[in-house]
Amino acid sequence: MQGQMFVPITIMLIAAVAGFLLRKVEAVHRCGSAIKYMVWFLLFVLGLSAGMNDDIVYGFAQVGLVAFIFAFFGTAGAMIAAWAVYRLFFKSRETEGSSGGERAKGGLKGSFVIIVFFAAGLAAGILKFFPESFPVGEVSKWALYLLLFFVGLSVGSDSRFSEIIRTMRPKLLLIPLATIVGTLSFSALAAWLIGLSGMAAGMPCGMPACVTGGLSVPDGLAVGSGFTYYSLSSVLITQLKAPLVGAAAAAWLGTVALLTNLFKEIAVLVGAPLMTRLAGPFAPICVGGAASMDVLLPSITSASGRQWAFVAVLHGAVIDFCVPFFVSFFCAV
Repeated sequence: MQGQMFVPITIMLIAAVAGFLLRKVEAVHRCGSAIKYMVWFLLFVLGLSAGMNDDIVYGFAQVGLVAFIFAFFGTAGAMIAAWAVYRLFFKSRETEGSSGGERAKGGLKGSFVIIVFFAAGLAAGILKFFPESFPVGEVSKWALYLLLFFVGLSVGSDSRFSEIIRTMRPKLLLIPLATIVGTLSFSALAAWLIGLSGMAAGMPCGMPACVTGGLSVPDGLAVGSGFTYYSLSSVLITQLKAPLVGAAAAAWLGTVALLTNLFKEIAVLVGAPLMTRLAGPFAPICVGGAASMDVLLPSITSASGRQWAFVAVLHGAVIDFCVPFFVSFFCAV
């Protein structure tokens, strides 16, 4: 399992280096479309894997509840850490308004598309459109490797990262650190509480919950490590956990991760102003995680102020690159 853990990390690092070296090649900058289509395909496959398992289908309401708890705790942890970092290390700045309505709508539309592809896969699995012998695991594995390659290529070729490196102050790294510490600590707490309650006791056998009556803390940390990058984290968890706990249990946990991070993104899209009032301008940035530099950026700048746009992009870039590392590590624990 240790060797398998490093496969996605190695692929992404190699692709990032290649992207940086080929950053002046126009075709490299078009891999964003490939990422989008690969994500849609992988989410369809994840839904298919879940739909082909009767235990997950019959317990889908339970999956949603577990995901909501993780999203609630992860959001709370990120907001508390964001408030602490802002109050302790940054001076207050006057919040500037900015219209982010159109992009915010685009973010909601993107979330809806994600749900549609996952739901289509789920329906295909339930209705038995594919034979039971269909190699879902192998298909998702190679598709995931291709997705990671495109993500690394995109990260390495992005011109914003050169600007970030030139203008970055070390103190700004406290903001993604707050996201990581706040989200993971509260995700661990959520997993512990779910374990105490026995809420996940009916999940597919193979996971530690079959013995303990709840999720293990490392499983909860793997879910929290998605940091709102719901597409990559969910398929990565599904793939990496399958050899350890079986395809059904891995799909269960991947579905929890997908819904958890989707809930968090929607929370920022609709609740960024409230987050800012409660915990300061860094709150929606930290809750937004990896998405703070793209689909959530308009909502964040509208609520927190345009002066924090650069911080949101830097934060998203750092978190975006951390997701495969943290998810892979906690899946291996």
